[in-house]
Amino acid sequence: MISKLNSKLPNVSNSLEYERVEKISLDLQEILEEIYYKSPAGGCYLIGHCLSEILNEYGLVSRKVTGKLALHIKNTNDKYAKYGIINLKGHYIGNYHTWCEVVINNETYIIDPSLKYNKLALKQYFDIKVNNKIPNLVFSKKANTYIYKYIEDISLECQSMSFLKRISTCRINEIVTKTLEKQNNEIRKAS
Repeated sequence: MISKLNSKLPNVSNSLEYERVEKISLDLQEILEEIYYKSPAGGCYLIGHCLSEILNEYGLVSRKVTGKLALHIKNTNDKYAKYGIINLKGHYIGNYHTWCEVVINNETYIIDPSLKYNKLALKQYFDIKVNNKIPNLVFSKKANTYIYKYIEDISLECQSMSFLKRISTCRINEIVTKTLEKQNNEIRKAS
């Protein structure tokens, strides 16, 4: 299944890589929802780390990135839900955000499956609805758009790591392993 995300990527010379990365990210969301009962809100540090581990297992170059994120708030001119201190109008939500970057065909893409849970938490806990154009999974070469802004800030990595260290290695391995198994089963079925 080629999603709308992939159809927006320009000059796709190897669409299978894009489809595979997107499918891995969606499978990771499913596994997280099974383990955390539908809402792993506040788990960007875990999701970015696990996705990077999974993509590296498949031989792709990826890394966990921590920094700031701004999400455009629905029905406002220029207000954002902000993770990290960003010089934009809006609501300060948290100290940082973590996502993943992957290299495909020598180009770096942001891939952020945790955005689905950010959107749910913003609505549930802050009564903030973000712009409808913000997807549940960002997969883009663009870090800075009108509707979202990703800004790497390595000084925030220690905050992300402090939360990641609270998660047991067994739990992290479970998430990574289940996602890899799901992918491998789908590959076997397709062969």
